[in-house]
Order: sequence, then structure tokens, then C-alpha cells
Amino acid sequence: MFSLKNGRFTLLKYMIFLTSLILLGLSISIIVVEDKAVGVHRNLGIQLPNSSIVEWLWVPLNPMNLDHGPSMAIFIAGAMGLLASVMGLGWIVWDWCGVRGYKVKTWGLFTCLIELINTGTGLAITAYVYVVESKRPEIPALLSFWKYEEFTREYYICDVFPFGVNDGIKTADEIYSFPACQHYQAARYELIPIASLAVVLAGLCILHCWESGAFRLLKRAWHPVAEDVEKRPVGVH
Repeated sequence: MFSLKNGRFTLLKYMIFLTSLILLGLSISIIVVEDKAVGVHRNLGIQLPNSSIVEWLWVPLNPMNLDHGPSMAIFIAGAMGLLASVMGLGWIVWDWCGVRGYKVKTWGLFTCLIELINTGTGLAITAYVYVVESKRPEIPALLSFWKYEEFTREYYICDVFPFGVNDGIKTADEIYSFPACQHYQAARYELIPIASLAVVLAGLCILHCWESGAFRLLKRAWHPVAEDVEKRPVGVH
């Protein structure tokens, strides 16, 4: 029933299935974790410690000068990972169900395309997020100067906001009601295994397309005239 190279149940197919399954779990996880962290940015504020109500100085949870780029990129990486993993799982399950010929090969080619796009997207997003998060501006000592800086959501929740309320009676996590900073960091860390799995899955899918003969469909699409001439009976003009 199980074969290393030939047959319906091969090692390569199991590897694609398992890699897709792990990628599916990580993609769902990164979306859920990032979404929970983003939920902390409510239109609320904490009064600046040691300031009077007359001064009306509040440290906002959702200021206007936040850079939403890294968070949006993480959501895109998760969505692309979901699509790529579902395509990989569907391809293998369809094959295991006994579907053969043009349909499964076409699905395989389309899956390879999605996997390559997901790989490029995942690597680009991982590099982008880590580069942006590494360029963190110094936190101004005065709250009134914060509006002239741009902070990422992770940096604001992990460092900037706690810096503003560090003289208060509550810690930042108590204000958030959950460890929001750790959620942001966990989502960013998950980008690395997701991008790595995307590379592995793309390679496995390309190899499977090659072994199954799916790439021959492209050759036929590119050279239909040449094949028609070869199949024409001798003596027919």
C-alpha cells in the first residue's frame, strides 16, 4: 500500500500532506494571535501618572501615529499560508481518492503556482516585518512629542505605552487584561517557520508535479502544432 516512489500512497505525497497540515495550523495560529493582540488598541486612554485632571494628559491605546504595516503583512502571510496549505491538502487527498488524468494534473500545476507565490510572499513579508521592527525610534520623554514619531503596533504596546504609564499603579498587562506584547512577539516569531515551511512545500509540490507528469501539460499547451504534425499519418498533406 505504501511506496517510496510509485503508487497512490508514496513518501512524497505523505510529506506534502504533513507539511501542508502543519502550515495550515501555523497559519490559523498566526491570524488568531495577531488578531487578539490588535484587539487591545481600543479608543481608550490612561491618565498620565502624576498629572492632574486639569492638564488632561492621557496615554492613548490607539493613537493616530501607529504604523499598521507589519500587522497587515502578518495577516496577509497567514491568509496566503491558509490558501497554500488547503491547495496542497486538496491536491493530495484528491489523488488518494483515485482521481487521475488531466484534472488532478491541472490542479497540481495550479497548486505549484500558489505555493511559489506563497513562498515569495512569505519570505518578503518576514524580511519586511523584521526590518521595520528593528528600526524603532527613541521614545520621547514628553508625551506631547509622541505624535511626531511613528510606532509599530508591537513597539507601541511592548515599550511605548508601558513607558508612559510606568509610574501608575497598574502594569501594562493588567491594563490590557492579557499579555498583549507576548502575543505580538509570538505572531512575528511564527513568520519564520511559516516562511520556511512555504519553501519546503513549494519544493515538494514541484517535485511531485515533475514525477506525476503534470509539467507535460504545459509542454503540450506551448507546442500544440508540433505535436499535431507528429501525430499526422504519413502521406497526409
